[in-house]
Amino acid sequence: MRDTVAILLLVLGSGCTSPQTTSRAPSGAPTVILVDHRREDDPRFSADERALISRAKHFLERRSHTKLDAYYKVERTADGYEVYIERISGYEGSQPLSAPGSGSIIELRNDGSFIRYLPGE
Repeated sequence: MRDTVAILLLVLGSGCTSPQTTSRAPSGAPTVILVDHRREDDPRFSADERALISRAKHFLERRSHTKLDAYYKVERTADGYEVYIERISGYEGSQPLSAPGSGSIIELRNDGSFIRYLPGE
């Protein structure tokens, strides 16, 4: 009986954590992909754009329970902004790799509040 309880606790305990990825871009990784998607700390983003990217990134990290490695693009719309996110799944040398459907869009109002999430397909 004690063995059964110990095994049950081990199985339950091991399933309680979410995998965490802390992928960082390797040295030599490009600063721009897909013509206009850049790293969140790219100096060409304004302070306001960086704040929008931070909100979008936080939303996706909370949703997936993982650290996000991605490239971003911000566009102004009639309702506010769209933050385009291209998730990176890994690297081949210094070249970022992304899977089909890894791009998504988060729409935010001018004040940075959430409108909607459009996942990649």
